[in-house]
Amino acid sequence: MEAAVQLRNCNPLGAVDLPLIGRTLAAGEVFEVTAEQAGRAPSTSKDADGNDVFDPGEGLLAQVGNYELPYNNGGSLPPAPPLPPTPPDPQPEAPESQPAAAEEAVTP
Repeated sequence: MEAAVQLRNCNPLGAVDLPLIGRTLAAGEVFEVTAEQAGRAPSTSKDADGNDVFDPGEGLLAQVGNYELPYNNGGSLPPAPPLPPTPPDPQPEAPESQPAAAEEAVTP
């Protein structure tokens, strides 16, 4: 028996019919298929001459933006938390005012 692979429906349309497994998938639903049905995602590698070689992938994972590995299986990361507000730029400090030098009385 072939190993099961979990995928997530990340289709921007939300719920979609997937005839491959014979049912409708809810938006964000994690479901199981065989490794052959899951396939592989598109990728780019280099050949012996250093040229890019594009592999379009196959199976459901080739449909980028429709199906992905869930996060716990190495798929996309959950959204990052918002960054804290950026503090305002520090204002340059004004030079400290020095008391005026008292004029010394000059005695002849």
